[in-house]
Amino acid sequence: MKKLMLAVLAFSAQAAFSAPEVKTWVNPECARGACEVKSLKLILTKTLTADYAGRAMVAEIETTLPGQLKKYALVQYLRGCLFTSDANGPVRMGTREYLTRAGQPFKHVGWEIDSASDVDPIYWSTLNPGWDELRGFEITRNANYSYTDPNNGKDPERWAGKTSNIKGRSRLYIADAPSPSMSGGTTNGRPSVTNSSLEFRICLHEISKIPKALATPGTLVADPIVCLDWASNFIYDFAARRFKERQALDPYCL
Repeated sequence: MKKLMLAVLAFSAQAAFSAPEVKTWVNPECARGACEVKSLKLILTKTLTADYAGRAMVAEIETTLPGQLKKYALVQYLRGCLFTSDANGPVRMGTREYLTRAGQPFKHVGWEIDSASDVDPIYWSTLNPGWDELRGFEITRNANYSYTDPNNGKDPERWAGKTSNIKGRSRLYIADAPSPSMSGGTTNGRPSVTNSSLEFRICLHEISKIPKALATPGTLVADPIVCLDWASNFIYDFAARRFKERQALDPYCL
């Protein structure tokens, strides 16, 4: 979900002692000759304690040349939900900002676009892209992406669509820290928890092929170069008094 990078970094710091899981796609065209996109990588870190659970993600796009980075962006979909439960079962569905509207049910049945503050399907999209007359350059739709790795422990630096900002390897990054599962709450005087049961699919696209707005949340952008799946799915076991990772979405989300 589109969140402030500082929130992502805070979550990653909590997961510092969890060995990361890495998912990598390498473009087979590069082995057969010239290619623009070289790879897409997901670095996933997990926090799982008795009282707190979730997974954070950093995605890395690598191209052959820095100038090619402005041509590519990521589109992320999600399905699942965030809900409060007590020892007797689900109590209520959570809410979120979704496609510019506040207070929407935090429930996505089937794959839907993952976006909060705008209707551009690009993940971490720029709110006001286009030609900047004052500064004299094009602000790309992926200008919010970072040219430094959020996993390095420093504040990520926004590349702003300027090739001159790319130093060294031709890579851009985005990060996500979905709403986590947490215990310690009360509902109607009873102990309660927040359960986050979410699945994600993140797809690499040519920006020129991504519409600037989608007609419906469930519209899938055509012609992805590649898609990779990940999840943050942790449900509280009241008998065991701890969170457990699930492989399937909670029935309350379906």
